[in-house]
Amino acid sequence: MADASPTETASGAELRAFGAALRRMDPLAWAGAAGAFILVAFPLYWVLASVLPLFAGSEGHAADFLIYSRAGHRVWANPGTLYADPSFLYPPPSAVLFALAVLVPMGWGYVLQAVLNVGALAVCVRLGERLHPDPPAGWARAALWCAAIGSAPALQNVKYGQVNVLVLALALGYLVWLRRHPARAGALLALGFWLKLYPAVLGVLALRRGRWMAVAGAVAAGLAVPLVLLPVFPVELYVEYLREKLPTIAGGTTTSTLNAGLPAIVERLGQPAEALLTYRSAPFGPAASAAGRIVLIGGVAAAAVAWARGARTESAGVAILAVVAVSSSFGWEYTFVLAMPAALACVLAARRSGLGGRLTATLAMAALLLQKPPEAVMKWAVVSVPDPLLDAFAGRFVLALAALAAVAWGVRQPNRKGAPEPVPGRP
Repeated sequence: MADASPTETASGAELRAFGAALRRMDPLAWAGAAGAFILVAFPLYWVLASVLPLFAGSEGHAADFLIYSRAGHRVWANPGTLYADPSFLYPPPSAVLFALAVLVPMGWGYVLQAVLNVGALAVCVRLGERLHPDPPAGWARAALWCAAIGSAPALQNVKYGQVNVLVLALALGYLVWLRRHPARAGALLALGFWLKLYPAVLGVLALRRGRWMAVAGAVAAGLAVPLVLLPVFPVELYVEYLREKLPTIAGGTTTSTLNAGLPAIVERLGQPAEALLTYRSAPFGPAASAAGRIVLIGGVAAAAVAWARGARTESAGVAILAVVAVSSSFGWEYTFVLAMPAALACVLAARRSGLGGRLTATLAMAALLLQKPPEAVMKWAVVSVPDPLLDAFAGRFVLALAALAAVAWGVRQPNRKGAPEPVPGRP
């Protein structure tokens, strides 16, 4: 019998190592396996539930893409009517992307948006690897990619035709370039801001001596974008956005199951289960408002203080992105793609914890891989499932991130011998 080739031997060794990691309850191995299964099943589901209905004239799951599409058509017809649809809550420059998307038929535009999202997801994972001080290799790297792209927040962006993955790519690019190319980093931050505001919070990481070029780049690009687009989007549109759209974003929420943010979780407490089926936006109560603001301000301040005391800029940046997702009043499931770099960094840290920490991280990642079920299933659940379980399911992303953060924090503390626990499966 001929000897096995080096490639076959290496592949066999990787598979054996992967199997051993599964038996040791390595959270990355289990998340990767589940993510791979989801990635195999999702394309068929997406075509049947989203693509074919859209080509047939139905909405399917492309609700957000249709909002973008209608905004794009308004740009071509009369840019002054950009905010005629109250559902469109994005800054004026963002509509350039949506105007380009309507140059092809709607169904194909939705497919192209999905392709763009998948490509951007790959860019985000690669940038995340560059940000981590010790990225995994071999089967662990493949598992990381499967867990990241197969996560519910990532695939919800594909399904709904959202743009949060593009926002995340710009934010991670900012973090990667901040040290060596600060001016370019600042420009990326400005582009992310004009697409969906969220990345602006990362500007706090540029407030350090020697990084004034990042501030200059952000200011220059931030001013250049609206000035270049001034013939299309007049000043009045920006005034309308500031006066009407920003208050809507800052002062309201929706109690739908799809809204996984902390303000929505607090707002749902004490309400009947039917609130989980409501997509209508409404002003939230003082408790929900306070919860979002406390987490946003406190979380960003904590990350900034840790960074000022020597924590890595990259770690502080991904933590801030997670805080933004958790505190968002419209923290839809797809918004939580902003939190996935921090979640996966915590999973990598959890591999060095004891069995309890690894099991906790595995269950937390299971929650982040679980998408909201179809409306028919939710209607049955509202009638048949106890309210506390429904509330826990609707808040699973926040609970999962809190659990992962707790495990990762525990790993940072030395064990009794003063050394960190070994990574399961590694010598």
